[in-house]
Amino acid sequence: MLYGSECWALSKADVRKIDALDQWCLRRILDIRWRWYHRVSNCEVRSMTEQPPLMATVQKRRLVVWPPGQNGRDS
Repeated sequence: MLYGSECWALSKADVRKIDALDQWCLRRILDIRWRWYHRVSNCEVRSMTEQPPLMATVQKRRLVVWPPGQNGRDS
């Protein structure tokens, strides 16, 4: 899912969609279904899986490839 994520050009809408997909996948893996009488918050799902948000992982990968202060060009 993260192949080439260091180079993605993301808008705020893209970030929201990626975060939503990440949450949806975690809920599917844990078999958490939406029911009006049994709601599980996103924070609870994160604590159950102990997984960092997907965009945090993308951000770390970007910092490894292009450290702050460098723009990817040879000086």
